Amino acid sequence: MIGLVVSSADTASVTISDQLHELVEWESHRDAAGDEYEQYDDFEMRTIDEWHLEAENASELFSTTPQIIAFLSRHSGDTGPLLTTHFTGNFGPAEYGGEPGSFAQACPMIQQTLLEAFDRYAPSKYDVGIECTHHGPTTVGAPSLFVELGSSKAEWNDPDGAHAVAQAILELSGEDAPANVETDRTVVGFGGGHYAPRFERIIRETDWVVGHIGADWALDSMGAPAANRDIINHAVTASDADVALVADDRPELTKVISQADIRVVQERWLRETTGVSRPMVSALENALVPIASGLRLGTPATEYDPATSDEFVITDRHTDNDAVGTVHTKDSTDIDTGTNHNVDAERTESEDSHNIRDAIDRADADAVVLAFPTSLMETISGIDIETTNQVFSEHTLAFETTEGGTRPTGRMIVSDYLSVESITHALIDILKLKYDRVERTDETLRVRRQVFDPAKAATLDVPEGPAFGRLAAGESVTVAGRTIDPEAVHTTETVTFPVFSTSSSSSSSSSSSSSSSSSSS
Repeated sequence: MIGLVVSSADTASVTISDQLHELVEWESHRDAAGDEYEQYDDFEMRTIDEWHLEAENASELFSTTPQIIAFLSRHSGDTGPLLTTHFTGNFGPAEYGGEPGSFAQACPMIQQTLLEAFDRYAPSKYDVGIECTHHGPTTVGAPSLFVELGSSKAEWNDPDGAHAVAQAILELSGEDAPANVETDRTVVGFGGGHYAPRFERIIRETDWVVGHIGADWALDSMGAPAANRDIINHAVTASDADVALVADDRPELTKVISQADIRVVQERWLRETTGVSRPMVSALENALVPIASGLRLGTPATEYDPATSDEFVITDRHTDNDAVGTVHTKDSTDIDTGTNHNVDAERTESEDSHNIRDAIDRADADAVVLAFPTSLMETISGIDIETTNQVFSEHTLAFETTEGGTRPTGRMIVSDYLSVESITHALIDILKLKYDRVERTDETLRVRRQVFDPAKAATLDVPEGPAFGRLAAGESVTVAGRTIDPEAVHTTETVTFPVFSTSSSSSSSSSSSSSSSSSSS
């Protein structure tokens, strides 16, 4: 049952009640004490004479203890027309009802539902939002929140605004009612302004809900965190949360929260974990790095829902796979002598076999940690960083990044060799944007391109300056009456990167290749 508390002392409360009666038909009843109340569907509505913030033990008003209680209330302030909702409690002194340092039990799923309904039903002149935790009552007897119409007498008497609030309230009932939904994705908030824009953004843009919020002014009224651990812990437990977001730089508060075994996270963590089960998040972070250190979760991670992190086994397939070689082969013909110049260079190739199919088959695990060569990742990221991130996001369970989460390092977690193949093919496509030719054997990627060779140009008496630039751009130049074509001063650069083999050990060892040709630059 959902309990609704109307205050006859509150104009907005009465206006909202009137609209609830306009929308649906309520049945009148009297309890054993002779007090009148009304029922509709899963709702029971009680009217009190005092102000809501003085209504302690409100659960005792009802015929049975409600699952949740919504106080239908006015909102006062200089905020213009506003529909808002918030939880009640006091981080500091109890100046407006309730007890100091005490909190009513929050109902974050209800708040999320109301906020979404406000968006649908609010008249165009109204803003919608949430507020931080403030005022009483703090002893309610059931999870509760205030549902408010504001912010002046004009809005308190506005049937259109009240109608929107009433419509939102009625959405709390039904087979999929939020009161019947359990969640392990509640965050308690600390810091920020009274109207909590960061926490509203989290509710709107992630699958996390938000419990109690201690705004800056409320935390200042509380005092030193170390001296008020019980208050902080009470806010956490009254939110039924095990994760906290500290919106500002408050190291002492962060330390106190962490010491209570509450994980302090950043907004990035909440966004990154959206759609991924908590046990899966733990398994991926434990296997690679924490999200705060650059882990990014891929789309495939949303497809798994282990009961615990231990049920999803990830093994680390360590490979020394960063051997890379570069060959510069000067195969142009001297325009005067016709001599073919060939300059040998040392090339290093990986001698290790990185057979990912066999590795996954033998791993006795749900996924493996692998790494593409750092040199390959630097090259790929330098060509198209946006597509590189997209590739890893689409085909890995998780991948490591640097530079604020913008550059994949190549370390990743995958659950099957086909994912590695898909990534490799996508990286080949990116390489083709820069290189004239890309060849793949079972364990290497070999890329070639024509590059301008200043030393070669100097041997042909080409002066540094504009002539160098024109040759590098693929144009011919004339020096001392001689025409020098760009091919004469370009070198074939060959780079070899080791990659994972996906051929089964029982299959043939024939190689495959992928190549692309374009005009030399």
